[in-house]
Amino acid sequence: MASTNFVDKQTQIVAAWANDVNQVTYGPTSPAGTLRADLLNQANASLGSSMIGWFKSLTHFVGRTLSSKLSDQYSVTDYGAVGDGVTDNATFLANCPATDLLVPPGTYLVNSNTTIAANLCFAAGAILKPASGVTITLSNPFTAPLAQIFDQSAGGTAALPSAMTEVYPEWWGAKGDNAADDSAPLQSAVTQGIAGIRLAARIYKFGTGLTQDNSAGGFPGVGALATRLDLRGESMANSILNYSGTNYAITLTGSTSSGTGQGIHALDNYRNFLLQCSTANNANSGMNLTNKAWFKIEDVTFNLLNVALLLTSCYSASIKTCYFNSNTYGAFFNTNALGPSNVIIFDSCIFQSNSYAAFLGSAVGAGVKFVNCSFESNGTQGNANTGGAVLTLSAQYGQVGPIIFENCYFEGNAGGADISVSNASATLTATVVIKNCLFQRISNTGYTTNNINISTAGGPVNVLLEGNSFFSTGTYVPSASRLFWVGAANCNFIDKGGNVFSETTSLPARTSGNWLPAVAFATTQFAGATGAPTANSNCTVSRTGTGAYTITFNTPAPNANYVPIICADRGGNGAIGYAITNKTTTQLAISTTNQAASANDPPSVSVAVFL
Repeated sequence: MASTNFVDKQTQIVAAWANDVNQVTYGPTSPAGTLRADLLNQANASLGSSMIGWFKSLTHFVGRTLSSKLSDQYSVTDYGAVGDGVTDNATFLANCPATDLLVPPGTYLVNSNTTIAANLCFAAGAILKPASGVTITLSNPFTAPLAQIFDQSAGGTAALPSAMTEVYPEWWGAKGDNAADDSAPLQSAVTQGIAGIRLAARIYKFGTGLTQDNSAGGFPGVGALATRLDLRGESMANSILNYSGTNYAITLTGSTSSGTGQGIHALDNYRNFLLQCSTANNANSGMNLTNKAWFKIEDVTFNLLNVALLLTSCYSASIKTCYFNSNTYGAFFNTNALGPSNVIIFDSCIFQSNSYAAFLGSAVGAGVKFVNCSFESNGTQGNANTGGAVLTLSAQYGQVGPIIFENCYFEGNAGGADISVSNASATLTATVVIKNCLFQRISNTGYTTNNINISTAGGPVNVLLEGNSFFSTGTYVPSASRLFWVGAANCNFIDKGGNVFSETTSLPARTSGNWLPAVAFATTQFAGATGAPTANSNCTVSRTGTGAYTITFNTPAPNANYVPIICADRGGNGAIGYAITNKTTTQLAISTTNQAASANDPPSVSVAVFL
């Protein structure tokens, strides 16, 4: 073709001419070259995109070469990856260096186990797809939009880096539209077991219950990495888990192994979401936790479920600002070989319109406490087994209870009682503390027979009442057959003062024998090894053998129906159990034992006797 001389800002180059060009002289001192070949060059850093400028007509914009612009973000395709859903990308992805790399839109098939060292940045529409039995291991944290980035439908898995802090079910394909079944994506998020799961402000419908089974144990000691479940939504109103399956929506099982600081699996968190039955008919249940310790449940709503929350052999947990609404059972305690759940605190929770009970405990251990909680419209009228809180206290380590209700509000409950407590032990004394609570029966169509009902299998029960208010208001009509509280002969209500009553028809008679004054008839504190007292009032103490003591009253009691309250210091020798071996008007004989139920002297023993 003929030579063409370029005139600045006048000569136009058309595609046909550029495709036919043979030779171009770049300038008077530049070597001659083939323009097309140089522009297509992919091996020489000074050619190709380095020959093309990048400029935008913007204020203060500084131009540069296209090569410089493109180097702002490298991608996995720069190392050969192809997102066509067919090409095997195992080698290409394994060759990616440990630097930030974009994953452009597309499906990247991986046919063999592959470790990716790069810090991946997934674009919307970018998906890694491991083949059947294949694991893609991501060594470093990555970033991704709220969209699917893992396709495990072929039977492969993606293993996340230990430094990852948050994951989203959407990364495994969850839609959160209350229509698609998000069971598999939600389960994948639970199974990854490394990072905390975050729920967006969406409705996740799922028909298969989520599980995490750590019953095999093998957890490391405190301070080492171990599997956790940290499940959090944006809020208890807007992050919704809508369950349409059977049994429990979430089943989490710890271990019975011992010997490590986390042997029964600890330190889970569940926060800021709503869990409910999608059919709104209480056909399925909520969360089932077994053998768990030191966990927190906060700002969670349990709605329209059969059993909202089941705790079996769980320990040292905090359940705070949760809402149990319109379930059959609000919270339910159960037991297994590890023993009853104990040291559980319900703080500022609302229990409302749960048809059987706000709280049902078939086996409740020591140190369970309800503080600042509200119990409203729970139970069923005419069913004496239902009510507000219905608890059976089980013996553990030689003691029963205590259970504590403090600053709680009871209104409009129906059935047997606002608080119903049974001592399952035939011999051991149980303690119930009710302090600064308000009880209100407000309707003649929905009310509890009693505000408090105490029963026992034989062991005494001491109920400490302080600063409570008992009101009969609204359309409720008081009756002497529906007293504020009732209990068996050895269930003693100890008035510590400050209790207020709106009427006297429902008030138990102080002559009934089990309404006791708060001032003790006799008190003592003594050393277990010798019986030597550090403080005595109206009594003396003698040690008659290992773990055996006789307390003799200076002034005889009017009868032998008095109530001793005994506290044995556990100390370092394991002495934690106690029993009453004999009661007369002049003497009280007691014994203390260790965890193996063998006679043992505790460091100190305190006894208070109430008439």
